[in-house]
Amino acid sequence: MNDFDWQEFLRTAKGIFERVKNLHQITMSDEAICRIGISRAYYAVFHQAALLVDSDLHTGGVHERVILALRSSSDKIIRQIGNDLNALRKMRIRADYDSRRYPPRGLDCNAVLELQLAINYAETINKKINLL
Repeated sequence: MNDFDWQEFLRTAKGIFERVKNLHQITMSDEAICRIGISRAYYAVFHQAALLVDSDLHTGGVHERVILALRSSSDKIIRQIGNDLNALRKMRIRADYDSRRYPPRGLDCNAVLELQLAINYAETINKKINLL
């Protein structure tokens, strides 16, 4: 049996961004898919970053433990991964749990901008992991 390729989540997030990046106004369903994309970008790199530390992924509080372990590392790149993952996690929490709509910002929508930022964080984390 082959393991799931978590990078599929990042490819999904990028596909969502391609769909919404040129919209001047987004509907509720557009916002929903942006929120899904933010969440997928986080999980695409969380599972890879978790491999860098010894943590049971089937217990509560695993996200905090993984991030804390990364941020406490003596290795500078691993600490950076932890900091980037923590920032991305905060975005994922907002996307998953904050029911207030992302307010429009000029012709852009914050949900689309947040999705783009989440993808950028995920790509940066991937690059840092590949340096190890």
